[in-house]
Amino acid sequence: MKEIAQGQSFENFYNREYIYIDKTKEISSLLKYERVFFSRPRRFGKSTVLDTIATLFESGVEPYFKDTWIYDKWTEKTYPVLRLNFLEFSVTSFDEFVNSFNNKLASFAKKII
Repeated sequence: MKEIAQGQSFENFYNREYIYIDKTKEISSLLKYERVFFSRPRRFGKSTVLDTIATLFESGVEPYFKDTWIYDKWTEKTYPVLRLNFLEFSVTSFDEFVNSFNNKLASFAKKII
């Protein structure tokens, strides 16, 4: 029996065979807007939706989106995706925050060049 995931990345839904409710049709319609604001209560899947979008742009539809609505409709090429988790940065020192943030950006830039 498949388990219910809690706060998992989209790739984990595929790799560990967790239960996944396909939201790719809604995601596809969201991507048509220039800006989108996600406002939902805690534990309502904001991060999972954003990770799903990132995985779609990073990897395309193969292999993760095989049984989803978007599988035969996605035509975008893949792109590098910068993932930022602000919990990783200092909240007590501005200088430490700036250093960590700059290091993260520099590391990402080195990967895509």
